[in-house]
Amino acid sequence: MLTKVQSRKEGKKLLFFLLLTMSIYVAQSQTNVYHPFPNNGAMWSVKWDGSSICQDLDYFSYGDSVINNLIYHKVWVSGVETVCFLGYPKDTISNYAGAYRNDSAAKKVYWLEADSIYEKLLYTFNIKVGDTLPLDIYNMYGGTLPVKVKMKDSVLLSDGTYRKAYWVGYAGQPGTFRRIVEGIGSEGGLIERLWDGISDLYILKCFTMDTLSLYPNNGSTCYPYIPSGFTPILNNIAFSIYPNPNNGTFILPKNFHFDEIKIYNAFGQEISFSISNKNEIDLSTLATGLFYLRCYSGKKVYVAKGMKGN
Repeated sequence: MLTKVQSRKEGKKLLFFLLLTMSIYVAQSQTNVYHPFPNNGAMWSVKWDGSSICQDLDYFSYGDSVINNLIYHKVWVSGVETVCFLGYPKDTISNYAGAYRNDSAAKKVYWLEADSIYEKLLYTFNIKVGDTLPLDIYNMYGGTLPVKVKMKDSVLLSDGTYRKAYWVGYAGQPGTFRRIVEGIGSEGGLIERLWDGISDLYILKCFTMDTLSLYPNNGSTCYPYIPSGFTPILNNIAFSIYPNPNNGTFILPKNFHFDEIKIYNAFGQEISFSISNKNEIDLSTLATGLFYLRCYSGKKVYVAKGMKGN
């Protein structure tokens, strides 16, 4: 006969087993459903530290384009190239990058480069362990060696949901294996190379959906890149505006008080705007593209990034 202490211990073990079983069931049920890439409102923040040139890039999905009766989701990129170690700005990037197309039935994603009419396979998730990926996958790997699927995996997003993932890389070269994730991209970003035979790797710092940081689930926040056109201020506080992106009026958080607002385009040039009240900013006359807000409240400085559509 069990004592009360033993009974409590057995009860705790049973509860732990039930919770573990439930979490495994939830993860499996969520990863059994294919997750396509988002239509709009996604952002991929990517960093690359090369031997001499470094990059900080942000990709936004906003707007659709119909080509040959197929729907493509437009992607815009903004960022900066710097001379590594010095942090000296070399070039500012702000342009239309291209568009992706979901083929959910085939579990594939295609990429259409800017000014191109020919799409390329960007990702395929219709794969299993041991498969060899097609060599024509866009920017997946830099060489011509076969890329193998090593392991099936799942990742937990910050909203509590799971996504199916795969470890892929060169067979016999363990250091080249990195993850691709359904509905997100890869550990290298959206369209960046996973591996190019050297130690310089692109890193997906953060994947955000509708201003919510989802991946990686490590408590990090996609801090908005501020262009080099104006002097940075230490201890900036990141915040979000909504709906973002959109084609006109952006709303500041409720009960947000400020003394002054400045808005800059992707090249760091200050732009004019109108404000109907202290919560809504009218940018309907602004050209399509990325912009940055800097809000001053006492001794605090708040920064945010937005995407103006057409």
